[in-house]
Amino acid sequence: MAKLDPRLRFLHRSGGKLARETARRFGARNIEHPNPTVEVLVRLAPGADPQALKKAGMRVRARIAGPYPVVSGEVPLAVLPDLEKIADVHRVEASRELGPELDRCVPDVRADLIHETPPGIRGGGTLIGIADLGIDYRHPDFRDASGRTRIRFLWDQGGVEAAGGSVPYGREYSRDEINAVLSGAAAPADTPPADPDPKEAGHGTRVSGIAAGGGFASGTHIGLAPDAELVAVILKLDGVTPGRSDRVVEAFDYIVGKANGTPVAINLSRGMNGGGHAGETVVETAIDNLARRPDVAIIKSAGNEQPWRIHAGGTLTAGRIQEVGFEVSSKDVLADVIEIWFDDRDHVGIAIKPPGASKPTAFVGREGKEVFDTAAGNSISIDVDVDAERTGDTAATIILSRGTAPFIQPGTWQLLLKSVRIQVGRYDAWIERALVGDRKVEQTRFTESANDPASTVTIPGTARNVITVGSYVTRVADPPGAALGALSDFSGRGPTRYGRIEPDLVAPGEVIEAAQAGSDTVSGGTGTSFAAPVVAGAAALIMSQRRGLRSHQLRQILVRAARRDGAAIRAPDNAWGHGKIDVEAAVELARTVSFPVISGVKVDGTTISWQTDIETTGAVRYLQDPRHLLLGKHPQSAADLRLGKRHKIDLGRLAAGTYFCEVVAFSADNFYTEDDNAGRCYQVRTGKARTKARKR
Repeated sequence: MAKLDPRLRFLHRSGGKLARETARRFGARNIEHPNPTVEVLVRLAPGADPQALKKAGMRVRARIAGPYPVVSGEVPLAVLPDLEKIADVHRVEASRELGPELDRCVPDVRADLIHETPPGIRGGGTLIGIADLGIDYRHPDFRDASGRTRIRFLWDQGGVEAAGGSVPYGREYSRDEINAVLSGAAAPADTPPADPDPKEAGHGTRVSGIAAGGGFASGTHIGLAPDAELVAVILKLDGVTPGRSDRVVEAFDYIVGKANGTPVAINLSRGMNGGGHAGETVVETAIDNLARRPDVAIIKSAGNEQPWRIHAGGTLTAGRIQEVGFEVSSKDVLADVIEIWFDDRDHVGIAIKPPGASKPTAFVGREGKEVFDTAAGNSISIDVDVDAERTGDTAATIILSRGTAPFIQPGTWQLLLKSVRIQVGRYDAWIERALVGDRKVEQTRFTESANDPASTVTIPGTARNVITVGSYVTRVADPPGAALGALSDFSGRGPTRYGRIEPDLVAPGEVIEAAQAGSDTVSGGTGTSFAAPVVAGAAALIMSQRRGLRSHQLRQILVRAARRDGAAIRAPDNAWGHGKIDVEAAVELARTVSFPVISGVKVDGTTISWQTDIETTGAVRYLQDPRHLLLGKHPQSAADLRLGKRHKIDLGRLAAGTYFCEVVAFSADNFYTEDDNAGRCYQVRTGKARTKARKR
């Protein structure tokens, strides 16, 4: 089981001597200097302390507590192997690029009804968290009726550090400091940037306006939660990439810290394809840790990857070689990354055949790590990791770089999967997004015959505690795409690799008009980027009426209230999720629903018992690996179907071993509460394992 992300191994082998665009793609910094560094996320063993990371030379910027703590920071490239030697380190992941996922909206989701019906529910007493490339804090939609800002805090990660600042880098601005700027009392040096990235045309401003715009610019285009306050983070730019995973984790940690118990809905309208699409990446672990907390909701766009042919999948047959074609465009400079995931019980060799080649590279098997040069001067790196990310699955990572050539060889390449021993047979492969330059040129994609349109939700939208949102049409785009009322052509689809339905639900995402940066007007934008903040604003409205909700409870409210009309009548499925968001129904349900309260969980021998405050049925989910259970990797279960307040389930009939368990209580109307002992899980030992535990 390798601890270093193959991207980091690729960087370390190069010694930092890579083309600038490739080095930056994998998180390298200061590549012109003799001692370059790399930005990383590190997942630790339960209860581990990051002190050993600091001793190894890592500059720690944030630590996210949880069942598996996550640390973000920067480390010298030369000492990466030293991190792998630290016993408490589970995984070191390269910082990865996260790309954007870019009037009638509010009425269509029935939010206007609760805005206007006395007493009027508008999100007061809640926060909206925004992590994006900017926010135009001067825009009237982010002020109150008196003209003062509704932004409680603004962290500019790329700002010039101020002496005595409370953030690890960049510059923080308080509400009072922003008001001083708005009134003209602040010095120019104390002025934050107003949505500084012109390439994305005010993406962050528009996202913020959809979630929480006050409507003062137009009088009509009001956001979902117009009375909520905002905590905004301008993600640090390196001049090339539009945001990185480590900076997002640090932004979310900052937002939750500033909320300090106030209900907060955080929107992320950015994503990537790298990873196994089952919640296993380190960035997803960090976000899951934050979203485990009560009154914290994290909302993610499903992504716009559907047209780009970035996923292939199918069934492997023992003794055969599966050919999976992928196409490289002309003048492709950026290194391409392909990941193939399959069960550890399957033994599969991986090879690559360039266009026009008479034979492929040698096949690389379990735990193999090889680099090949092609006749065209390109370089192919193949790393095969067993038990990747501690999932019990194998991940093969292919990095195709231009090497000594000016471009990656254009044409159709073949990915070859040689089935040596097959028990499960399913494989899934994803091509990472191209975020630099013209995507039509840089984006490598699977051939039409290899493409699988399923499982295209972008990461971290596959994390277990994240609420993921697809897009449907409430205003037809120009030029037209999908028809009015249809699912957007671009909207990412599920399921996750472990079979969970994604997205959770859909919201309007085409030609959504909201605050325009650099003006006091509104303008339209299209993409799941703009569907996610609809749900983030709705989550704030719900949390304003119901304190203490956890993510799995908030998700239940949203999906149970969703509309299944028109083209969404077939929901639930992996296109529409559970249907179209209905804000009025969700807020009403939040007021009345009774979620069971689980207490007194006790393990006595092979029996788990617990109580609930209302009559419920119950179940115990269990697996012999705690990480697999927390990821939701095909858990087993035992149920008590009698309605009551006291429950007891005996696992003594299971094969001898140690089982990690979570308790689930279901109300009479099938709303449920989960208890996994704060991520530590409840442990039950059976057979010989129980006897050994008793002797100890």
